Amino acid sequence: RAVERSRGLGDVYKRQVQSCREYFSRNLKVIEDTLSAQEAICGSDFSLADIILVTCLDWALAYKFELPVNTSEYHNKMIQREAYKKAVQINYK
Repeated sequence: RAVERSRGLGDVYKRQVQSCREYFSRNLKVIEDTLSAQEAICGSDFSLADIILVTCLDWALAYKFELPVNTSEYHNKMIQREAYKKAVQINYK
């Protein structure tokens, strides 16, 4: 929501928002390339890094980023985990 609010605050904030979107998009390419070769962000085993990444991807979707194919498939797989569903229930309901 902070990003949305800043859009009405002038050119400086508009440039910042655009810069942040571009930065995230560049990093999303690295994530996509990584997930094309492995099941989890740090290899084949689920880890804390996956929890953090899924949180970032949730945020990205909320702000209308389009996720690349491998990243989208990964995200969909992660949000089907029972622990994720339980965490969402605790934190957002």
